[in-house]
Amino acid sequence: MTPSYVLPPLVGIPLIGLALVRCSDPWKALVLRSSLGSFAALLFATYGAVDVAVTEALVGTLLSTLLYTVAIKSTTTFRLLQDPQASMAPAQEQRLRQLLSMVGLRLELIGIAPSKATGDLHAAFIHNEENQPTVLMRHPSLLTELTACDADAVREMNLILDPSLRSP
Repeated sequence: MTPSYVLPPLVGIPLIGLALVRCSDPWKALVLRSSLGSFAALLFATYGAVDVAVTEALVGTLLSTLLYTVAIKSTTTFRLLQDPQASMAPAQEQRLRQLLSMVGLRLELIGIAPSKATGDLHAAFIHNEENQPTVLMRHPSLLTELTACDADAVREMNLILDPSLRSP
């Protein structure tokens, strides 16, 4: 017979697991994953497997949460190279931040191009031949997704695919 105090973890684990599978926001999924590990540790402890519970709490909850946090933070950053002397106008920067947040990205402005070892560059801010502010995108799929989200904003901000990436 299962004691009644074991029911919350027994019911919580499948519900949290289902919510975790259906979640599309990585930060919410991280919270759900952490709570799933906590419920599992609680369940192990109630059945007398204290060593397994401690391992689940330390590795399955704390360590994996830390590693997922680093992974999510590094993969949801949009790095834009811009010349500090000819930087983007604050209104345009705010608009780009809003546009990127629609696809779950946050904007990071950098003044010096990163090396391959330190990170990837996603776009560059320039002034084109007509001296219009232009963002040269390096990822065609991201440009397509941003256009699908708000085509007017993409057109107004002059987000285009970097011509150097097109095949000859």
